[in-house]
Amino acid sequence: MKTPEERHKGQSPSLNHLHTLARQTTGKPVRWHTGGQKGAWLIPQVNLRHGMTDSQTRSTLAHELSHAAHRDPCGNDPAVEARANREASHLLIPPMAYAKTELVYGPDIHKIAEDGLPRKSWTGN
Repeated sequence: MKTPEERHKGQSPSLNHLHTLARQTTGKPVRWHTGGQKGAWLIPQVNLRHGMTDSQTRSTLAHELSHAAHRDPCGNDPAVEARANREASHLLIPPMAYAKTELVYGPDIHKIAEDGLPRKSWTGN
C-alpha cells in the first residue's frame, strides 16, 4: 500500500494545497477581489481575482506564491516576474511529466501549453 507521499509524488498540487501554502507562507488566507488584475502580492497577503477558472486561479496563485516566498517588493521588474513564472511552472508541473510531454512535442513550450500536459503522465502511467 502506498503512503500519502507516494500517492502524491509526481502530481500537481491541488488548489486547496496551494491555498494552504499561501497561508503557511504569508500567515494569512488568500484575499479575494473583483475586477482588475488576476493576482497580486500586496505585502503581506496574496490577492486573487474572484471568478477565474480553477486553472487560472492555480497558475496565478502559484505565481504570487513565488513573490510571497521571496518577499518581493511591488512592481513589475522583468527579472522578478520571469523568476515567479519559472517557479510557478515548477510548482505546477512535475519535472518528469514535463520531460515526458517534451518528448512528444519537443521543446516548444507554446505547443505544450496549448495542448496541455496529459494528466496521466503526472502519475507516471
